[in-house]
Amino acid sequence: MALRVWSIVFWTVGGVCVPSVCWADVPGTLGGVSLPWSVAGVAVVAVVFIGWRYHRLHRRLEVGMTEMEGTLGQLRDRIGEQTEALEHTGAQLEAQRHTIEELRLTDAVTGLWTRHHAFSILATHCARALRAWVAWNKGVAKNKPENADVLIFIVGLDKLEEATLALGNQVIEGVLREFADVLRTSSRSTDVLARWGESEFLVVRSGADRASANELAERLRESVASHVFRPNDDLELSTTCSIGFAGHPLLTHDPEAIGWEDVVILAQSALSAGRRTGRNSWVGVIGDASTPCEGLHALLAGGPGALIAKDRLRVVTSFDDGTAVLWDEG
Repeated sequence: MALRVWSIVFWTVGGVCVPSVCWADVPGTLGGVSLPWSVAGVAVVAVVFIGWRYHRLHRRLEVGMTEMEGTLGQLRDRIGEQTEALEHTGAQLEAQRHTIEELRLTDAVTGLWTRHHAFSILATHCARALRAWVAWNKGVAKNKPENADVLIFIVGLDKLEEATLALGNQVIEGVLREFADVLRTSSRSTDVLARWGESEFLVVRSGADRASANELAERLRESVASHVFRPNDDLELSTTCSIGFAGHPLLTHDPEAIGWEDVVILAQSALSAGRRTGRNSWVGVIGDASTPCEGLHALLAGGPGALIAKDRLRVVTSFDDGTAVLWDEG
């Protein structure tokens, strides 16, 4: 509409005010045809108008783009804030999950593995040892396995219940924490240490030779007996421990005869026998190449005492006379 108005105005003005030019007077043109100068004016106005409209549209586009960039910037900032908040929340959830996992796998007092988690680790170590001995017995492996046994020790603090009644739970928890530190110091970094019961702890050494079990048992016993416990600044205590142990596989010439779970039971029975006999001691149950396999499970149901009485298992102990060990016959 504006273009039409401006065209009419300039056409009229050009037609009235500007004399016509006869193209017949111009050499080389068609004669008799005249063109008002107003046409040139209209063309100029049209160009100016189009330029003005383009400028306005371009300006609006620039303003719109600027506003859009501002909006996008705000959205990016909000997305960044939300992302940061989500990452922070995710980190908190991961930390909580890790804490819960640690609480599930580690003992709250000593920081050692729990009994449940120790069972899963022990199963893995025993399965590896079993494969090595089975392969050798079946002739798959040419060389006899060396340092392929799993030694299972159950270490119990002596007279802990009496001490708890006399000193209270808080003091005893301090003793248990120190006891765990003594076990760490006396063991290898690769040994598995776990809280096994109220006053009992598990020590598992894999990739070992069962002939070295006595040495480790004595080191553990001596480390506890010589340690001065300081559960708080005003108290110093001394205590002892008793240890029962066995090796897996129990019989290297028939490694599948007795499962590792039964070997753990044998170690527990050896601990009970040591406590029953005199405490501050270690007792081990060992099977060797001379141990016959027939009827072993039936005898095992009656406890280690039945096996030992029939010379089916060998006993090693810190007591002067191994035959003096008092086994539970039930």
